[in-house]
Amino acid sequence: AQLRRQLFEEMRNLGIGVNVHYLPVYRHPYYQQHGFADVHLPGAEEYYAEAMTLPLYPAMADSDVDRVVQALAMAFERVTAAAGA
Repeated sequence: AQLRRQLFEEMRNLGIGVNVHYLPVYRHPYYQQHGFADVHLPGAEEYYAEAMTLPLYPAMADSDVDRVVQALAMAFERVTAAAGA
């Protein structure tokens, strides 16, 4: 989760609109109130802790895709360099 938070911040700083969209269904209030309060699915929790949504849509130009990929590489490099320092 720490790596995701750092990558998230770096991507935002680079002007890329990343987000976190996935919350395990059983953690939504509706399901918590309907018998799923004690559910714990480790795989879903791990995915939620690590996933980050990158911009992706049908009309996205190749140059936009390149920009997102380059920003992700740069953000990852910055975060891992800071962690190793």
